[in-house]
Amino acid sequence: MFKTNYKQMKKLFHTGLLIGLAVALTAGCKKKETEATPNPVVTPDPPKPPVTQVTPVSLEFTEILTADSEKKRLQLNWLATDFSATGLYVPAYSTLKVHVELTAGTQAPQLLIGTYSRYNGWNSQPLVTNLKAGENEFLSPSEGLIWVRYTSNAPTSKAKLTFKAGFKPVPHYVYGKTTNQQWRDMLSSMATAPDVILEGEKCYIVASLQAAVNYQQENQDKLLEKISSIIKIEDDYSGLDGSSSLHTPNVHRKYLLTQHEDPTYYMFAYNYRTAYIHTAVQAILKPDQVTWGPWHELGHLHQQIWTWPAITEVTVNIFSREVQRRFTPAENRLVTDKVWERVPGYLAKTDKDFNSDASVGTEYLWVRLCMFEQLRLAFGDNFYPRLLKKVREDKPSLSSDGQKMDYFMKLACEISGRDLSDYFKKWGLNTSSSVYSTMANMGLPKPASDISLLRD
Repeated sequence: MFKTNYKQMKKLFHTGLLIGLAVALTAGCKKKETEATPNPVVTPDPPKPPVTQVTPVSLEFTEILTADSEKKRLQLNWLATDFSATGLYVPAYSTLKVHVELTAGTQAPQLLIGTYSRYNGWNSQPLVTNLKAGENEFLSPSEGLIWVRYTSNAPTSKAKLTFKAGFKPVPHYVYGKTTNQQWRDMLSSMATAPDVILEGEKCYIVASLQAAVNYQQENQDKLLEKISSIIKIEDDYSGLDGSSSLHTPNVHRKYLLTQHEDPTYYMFAYNYRTAYIHTAVQAILKPDQVTWGPWHELGHLHQQIWTWPAITEVTVNIFSREVQRRFTPAENRLVTDKVWERVPGYLAKTDKDFNSDASVGTEYLWVRLCMFEQLRLAFGDNFYPRLLKKVREDKPSLSSDGQKMDYFMKLACEISGRDLSDYFKKWGLNTSSSVYSTMANMGLPKPASDISLLRD
């Protein structure tokens, strides 16, 4: 018994000695290594290519005029939506392969990956890639919907684009072709798509998949009909009656309405789009919620270059009110919001300034709309269509706010056939120029009655 224990103890002693020595040596190495070298830089593995579509998709496109050309023809403030939907999406780090066949001309299109304002701030931009005839292959560092921009100042080209690899389809509702059941099936079968597209005669709607699912039971055709009708009404009120090539609607006929995520803004309009915060996305997905907000934002894309800053949020509602009259003639926001009741108090002020009084608050934005509405009441519903047509014909060069204001006042006299100098003075359109003398010297009669008393 003793011998056996002795041998075991001896064996344990040697084993422990070796283990202790190993631990000591290891500890010493770790300490030395820590003191001698910094933490190593770890290079992450490159992201794995996402799983994408393998069945090719072919689409045909025809080149049209640039958005800038149309902006100049129509004398607009902002650029219209100058790109077309594909119904496809590129995941980040996907290698997109596109074959371009030019079926006419020599100009190839551009690809836009991503939607203006959809993510990463209110003014986020898509990735723009110039295509060439033949095979095109590139790695997309970002994800987004695929759009095609095909424009030039002298359009003559046509192209067939075949998307071969690196993309996925997204739910894409097309007015008059897609049914509600097909739409719900797409939302279910393409549940990994981040965004969806609804396409109408005059509009594109981009929203998150979740938002689309939330409103999938709505009547999508009714929604797209309503938004396209709004655009048609605002086109008509702009005098785009087709009476000449100058007075035809914008060749970029489909306006983008997109969901956005930037909490800084609720709804807004800017070059190429109008945008609506995700918490108000029902305004572009639920037919009975497409009301003043979209009317207003689409109106911004119809405003012309004579719009000086103080009336940017005023004359836009010339268009909103026209849509309201056409859709709900019994409703009048200037009446229900009791705006007309504030007009006499404003006009009675002795030191008023039509422009600077706007800084007091939104109250004056609405009060000043009454001045523009009184002109319509005095001279008829055709007053503004005629005025906006004349702007396109004049192509005025207006570099300052004062020049814009003066031009509008003179043009209003010309269109109405009346000397409106007293009317504009009463409203406080103060100017340092001789525009009031110019109006008085136009040889026009004064209005038969005081226009500033009109209200509806």
